[in-house]
This record gives sequence, C-alpha cells and structure tokens, in this order.
Amino acid sequence: MSIVILGAGVVGLSAAVLLQSQYPDRKITILTKVHPAGDLSAVNDEDYASNKAGAVWSTSADDQYPHVRGFCEATYHALWQLARRPELAIMRISTYELKPERPEGWTPPYVSAFAHDFRIVDREPLFGSGSYFGVHYKTTTVNVGKYLKVLADLFVSRGGHIVVRGVRHIDEALDYDEDVRVVINCTGYGAHFLGGVDDQNVYPIRGQIVLVKAPWVCMRISMGWGPKAMTYMIPREDGTLILGGTYEANERDIQPNPRTADAIIERCKVLYPELVPADGSQLDIITTVAGLRPARKGGVRVEGETIVRNERSILLVHNYGHGGYGFVASWGCADRVYQLVEEFLHSRRIEGAGSSLAGFLERVEGIFDNASQE
Repeated sequence: MSIVILGAGVVGLSAAVLLQSQYPDRKITILTKVHPAGDLSAVNDEDYASNKAGAVWSTSADDQYPHVRGFCEATYHALWQLARRPELAIMRISTYELKPERPEGWTPPYVSAFAHDFRIVDREPLFGSGSYFGVHYKTTTVNVGKYLKVLADLFVSRGGHIVVRGVRHIDEALDYDEDVRVVINCTGYGAHFLGGVDDQNVYPIRGQIVLVKAPWVCMRISMGWGPKAMTYMIPREDGTLILGGTYEANERDIQPNPRTADAIIERCKVLYPELVPADGSQLDIITTVAGLRPARKGGVRVEGETIVRNERSILLVHNYGHGGYGFVASWGCADRVYQLVEEFLHSRRIEGAGSSLAGFLERVEGIFDNASQE
C-alpha cells in the first residue's frame, strides 16, 4: 500500500516526513516539478513558492480565515520547539507588528493567547524617531533553502522517493501504481490548473522581496498592509535579511521589478533607520526575487474524499490554498493530513494539536529525534 504526494514545497514536505515517520513500512513517493534538495536559489517557477518565502511565523491568518488559526497555532509551537535543532536553520526572534495609529475597534490578535512575551506596543519610541501602535511577541524565522533541503534529504534517507515530474491531472497520481491507497494534493497554486481538481478559488498573490546582508538586524518588523505594498524586515540565522514587500493579488509576473526593489529598500530605511550600515556604506544587496503566494478564496483547504478506482478505495486529501502562511501553518496542516489518513487506513481517530498539543509535538519532534539516532 503506497502513498503519493503531489508537491514538494514546505506543505508537501512537512506532510511527507510526518507520514513517513508514522508509516515507516509504506512506500511514499513525492511527485514534483522542482526537486527540493537542489539549488533552490536558482528555481524560478510560478508553481513553486516555498523557496522565495519570508518564512516568519506571524499572525497572517488572524483576520480573514479564523478556521486556519488552529493549524497556525500548532505550527507556532512546533517551530518554537524545533528551533533548538541548529541543523534546521530556525531562529527565535522578537517581532514587532506595527501600525501608525491604533485602529478603531482594535482587539488583540489570537496570538496573544499563546505567543511568548506578547505585549501591546502603544506609542513606545522603538527605533529611529518612530512612535507606533502594535504588538510585540517572540516568534521564529526559517532559512528556507537549508530547511527544505533538510526535510528532503531526511525523507530520501528513509526510503522516500522524489520523482521530478509535472502532473497535469489528478488521475496521474491516483493511477501512479497499483498499490496506491492515499494521495495527498499539495500543489499550491497548481491546484487551479490541476485536472480533476480545477479549483477556481485558487489565485496568485505576487510578492517581491530584496535579500541583503545585515547581520546586525536581529528582529522582525512589519508595518501594516497597504492595497499592494507592505513594509517588513525578516532576519535569518545566517546574517541575511529579507526586505519586503508587495501584495499584488492576481498578478502572475515572477520577474522582479527594479523600481519596486528600490521602493522596498527606501521604505525599510524609513521604518528602521538602523538598517543603514553604521559606516555609511551602501547595503550589501544579494538578490531580488518575486514569487506567487498560492492563495485561495475561503482559505486553506485541508479535507479528504474517498475515490473508488478499479474496485480500490483511495483517499484523496487536499492540502493547499495557504497563501502567505505555508510555513506558518505547515505542521498543523500536516498533522491534520495524518489524522485523515489514519482514520481511512485504520478507522482510528487521532487527537490532533487542538485536542492534544503534547501528542502533536511528540509526533513532530519524533521525526528529528529518530534522525539523530540513525
């Protein structure tokens, strides 16, 4: 009995290694257009977003889609625990989410119930000459290239198969071999075009960022959301810093715009004057990239359906539509996938993170505990 996973972004890889840890004797295959263990910095594919992600855990699911909050909260706890493992390139940082003024009717975000060191910032002089309203809490940021490679290498080292192959119709996964019992659809933006799924609620949100070398910046700062632009800085454990960004719904151009890059840098300098090197030199710009957040009207879709194929019952689990919170919700969604698979294969209900946080964290950390013993 084999399992096929479509997609090798953070959503697909998280599901793959979690399922593999729970079903070590099953054949698990990932079908993907992009091999995640390669040089992801050179990948420029509109269907592959994970290599261009800011990958900071933030409150991005707070406003639009309340049903996603449980996945995000679980992932917050998982990433916080996994940050103790240096090989995963996860860093714990402080974050400030700010606005020029306190919005009318503002209430604390859901993260206030569980995030470390949460507090409200109200007209505190923080940096430069700015004085803002917002929140502070401790969170995590991920160096995506290193992190995705660790997950992919771990998956392969335990007998998993990664096949570089584009899939145009869901039938190609359902009929991949005669032993397929479970298919996990983690195609992101590709779900819009995938035959047999054709989810027209999936749409792209273009994001452009600038990557610079700035090891003296060790906290994340974000300033509000505009109609198409936002301002933020996200540090990584290797001393690089992401400057952002844009938020352009239904824009598909993945070529970076130089004028947009210049505007991003200038906004970040205004927000955080300390970004400018102390010796007055120019910022060390590494690269500028643009990618597509795979968003979905109605929010992420994590649900299963049973399909009868040549007198075989196959579970098809959809796990896509994460928009800008793929890393933010990855482990929570992966655990929900595992619950659906376990119910299908063994008619056994598993308590997820919402019911048993300790059990969930044990499952996630167990993936890497076993790796250290091999």
